[in-house]
Amino acid sequence: MSRPASANADTTVRLPGGWRSENGYTIKRSNERAVISPALNANGTGRTAWVSGVVSGTAPKGVDAELEVGYIVGCQVDISGLAGSLGGELTLDSSALSAGLSIPLKVGEVKYSRVTDIDLVDGRASIRYASQGLEITGCGGYAQARSVTKIETGEGAHRYVGWLYGRPFSLG
Repeated sequence: MSRPASANADTTVRLPGGWRSENGYTIKRSNERAVISPALNANGTGRTAWVSGVVSGTAPKGVDAELEVGYIVGCQVDISGLAGSLGGELTLDSSALSAGLSIPLKVGEVKYSRVTDIDLVDGRASIRYASQGLEITGCGGYAQARSVTKIETGEGAHRYVGWLYGRPFSLG
């Protein structure tokens, strides 16, 4: 009697919180985690991460600012232009079979995926996000992601842009 094949389970990655404070602006991140799901077709070129966390920001009173959270995703090799060919020839004298695979190897890309943003009210804002999907397709080799939280003011005398980066994690 044969056993059914085992499924590749999701992997949960718990990530450390962090904070940054500068010139009256503060950014905090906590309860961040990622659940990594392998591709259903098991070919290794696609994966999904379900990310969750809490970010908050403060700004000096009277300053209009926006809090944004997203993820930087990088891939070792982009194989989205993968092309294959198969050909053959059969004659009375001989037969030949040929096959080819074209992989346009180029430096892997790094992209930013915004989860959401919110305006600070009375100098404060908080974003709680849960199970936001990051889908990676056409990626051969290693893939990695990390959270990015940004607080930004408009133009003027109080112009400010601050960044808080999370710990990178593997997408497989």
